[in-house]
Order: sequence, then structure tokens, then C-alpha cells
Amino acid sequence: GTLLHGERFSDHWYKISLCDGRFGFVSSQELESIPVVVEDDDVEEIRCSVVSFAREFVKLKSPYLWGGRSPLNSDGHGDVVRTVGTAASVDCSGLVNIIHRACGLQIPRDAHPQLVAATPVEPSDLESGDLIFIENTNAKGVARVRHVMIYAGRNDDGIDCIIEATGADAVIEKGTRMITTQALFGLKNLAKVKNGDSLTRYENGQVIQDVRIFCGTFLDSGHIQGWRNALLNVG
Repeated sequence: GTLLHGERFSDHWYKISLCDGRFGFVSSQELESIPVVVEDDDVEEIRCSVVSFAREFVKLKSPYLWGGRSPLNSDGHGDVVRTVGTAASVDCSGLVNIIHRACGLQIPRDAHPQLVAATPVEPSDLESGDLIFIENTNAKGVARVRHVMIYAGRNDDGIDCIIEATGADAVIEKGTRMITTQALFGLKNLAKVKNGDSLTRYENGQVIQDVRIFCGTFLDSGHIQGWRNALLNVG
């Protein structure tokens, strides 16, 4: 998801400008250009990419690390492995952040700022790549957004699917996973749910807590165009 500035040098190479005035070359196969104008087809492609990238984290079984924002650290990060007991990976908002970044969208790092910056979407209107935010109350009675998940569409049985990076105590295998709203909320889908509604959250069939749900997106054409204008310094 690294953003680079440069120009095509040949059929196979791009000349990339570096911050210190030097330049380097990157294979065109490793790059994807960011068009100035966002078309409807671009939005659908980005939606597919967000879910596709998220599925890659699921395949990797990327372990959970609070504050983490990388798929897996290499062996060169042994100090991190010794500290946390596993390869460093992602937390819930880190997963959302790095995936949007890979699609050329700079969004806030943490769940609450992500909700504030996102365009509101009703749960019944979710499309692939949209976000589901969970608010709960801690032992001191303070309610805040503590979790964010990626909506991955409905399966063949009409059940909503979600991708999340979770480290909740009740979760046996902490990490990035695909889960259904049936397993998470006891609901086949969110068709009748509204933003701010209270739901019961389950884990392995056991009641965990009551939460409130809010949904939003960074994948509407207006939002994407605004970010792209800022990114490319146009408009």
C-alpha cells in the first residue's frame, strides 16, 4: 500500500522520485496507477479489492496484535516475536486501515476516528467492503466504539459474512477470521437492523455482551474522489 510518485520510464519500469531528491526504479508489475477521476467501475473494483485483500489475511491466519498493522513480520523482527509471543500482525482497525491504504485510500488509523470520518450506511444497505462498528460499555460505564469489521457480502444461504481481526478473551483462536452474523449476533443478516440498535454478541454460542452497531463506508464515489483529489493535489 505504499504510495509512490513517478513516471513511466519504459514498458517495464517506472522512475520513482524519493524524498531526498534521488530516484529509483520499480517494475511496472509491482505498481498500480491511481486515476484522477473516479468512475463507477472503479468503485466496484475497489470494493472487490478490499474484500479480496481481507480474505488474504484470513488465509494467512494473521495473528492478532493490539496496535499492529502488518500481515506478518519477517524473521528480522525477532524482538517483537519475543515480546508478544507471536509474529506481529494486525488489530481490528489496523486491518481496515492497511487494506484501504493498499487501495489508495488514506483513512484514520483507529476505530472511533474511522467511524467519525466514514459516510454513514444503514446496516440493511451494506455493500461488500463497507464497515461495521461495535460500541460497548466498559466496567466503568463508559460507552465507546471498540471494534470494527469488514462486511464481506452474503453467502449462498443469504447469511451476512464478516471479516474481522479479533483478540477478544472469549475467542479461542485470536486473529483474522471470517464469521457470519448468525454466529456473531444470532441473526441471519442485518436486513432489519438500524444504526444505533442494540444487539447481543455471541462467541461459540455463548452470550458475551450487549453492543450497539453502527455502519459506514469509505467506498462511495464521492468519498473516494475527495480522498483522491487530496492525494493527487487536484481539484
